[in-house]
Amino acid sequence: MKILRLAFIGLLAGFILSIIAGRSIWLEMRINTGLFLPLATVIAIIAGTLLKRQVPAKVAVAMEILLVFQLLLVYGFDPDALLVVPASIFREGFFLHGLAFFRLNCILAAILLLGNCSLFMPFTFIKRQQKLTDPAL
Repeated sequence: MKILRLAFIGLLAGFILSIIAGRSIWLEMRINTGLFLPLATVIAIIAGTLLKRQVPAKVAVAMEILLVFQLLLVYGFDPDALLVVPASIFREGFFLHGLAFFRLNCILAAILLLGNCSLFMPFTFIKRQQKLTDPAL
């Protein structure tokens, strides 16, 4: 679950960075801003495993709120833009040009659901099992 949480936080950071970088026309014309998604995901996973510290759920919630605020600020309340832009960034970043936006939106909804579950699901059963088998805990 730790890897899933780190990957989710990395994807959120990648989306935030990608939208910020996409606002610069000069930068958008020179690099694929969607590459911030896999780059931020890999950096978050590596940093999280090396530091051996768990990122609090408050950080991910703050990043989700920031991402929603940023999307609404940049693209407004246009439902077409809000359905196409995240899927387009995801498709560019992970080179999934063969998938339609509808399928990508389904994948993003599943990632959002799994990521939030990894943040907020209580894993007390797993901890109890470890305590029963390992007397050092």
